[in-house]
Amino acid sequence: MFNFKLQKVLDYRENLEKKSKEDFAYKLSIFNNEKEELNTLVNKKELIKSVDYTSKLKTTNDLIIYQRYVDYLDRSIEDKKIQVKEAERKLEKSRLELIKSTKDKRIMEILKDSAFEEYLNDENQLEQKKLDDIALSRYTNSLKGGEK
Repeated sequence: MFNFKLQKVLDYRENLEKKSKEDFAYKLSIFNNEKEELNTLVNKKELIKSVDYTSKLKTTNDLIIYQRYVDYLDRSIEDKKIQVKEAERKLEKSRLELIKSTKDKRIMEILKDSAFEEYLNDENQLEQKKLDDIALSRYTNSLKGGEK
């Protein structure tokens, strides 16, 4: 019966790969959410800029409120761009970890496959040796039986 000596290492690396996949998926969703929020802010600003609100504003106070909102959107967009960059950096780091853990697991799988092939070869040689011994003993017995 085949027993891979490094099975616990393979199991550990499979577990690491699984965790890396989950972490990557989580960081990808965060990145996508940040980008979506940035797009929403940019769309709001474009909408405000596309409609000529300044002509509809009656008082100076209305104009100040409008300008403060535009400034708020500008600051929010800049802050969100920073958050998107940070999420992208974390996503890239997670992607590299996933690649590494996948390679490490694959190396162990190749070792296991190689060990299994060696096991099969050893088993086939052992079986062939047994068959040769059986054939030799039958031949020897047939020679002994023919001498009587």
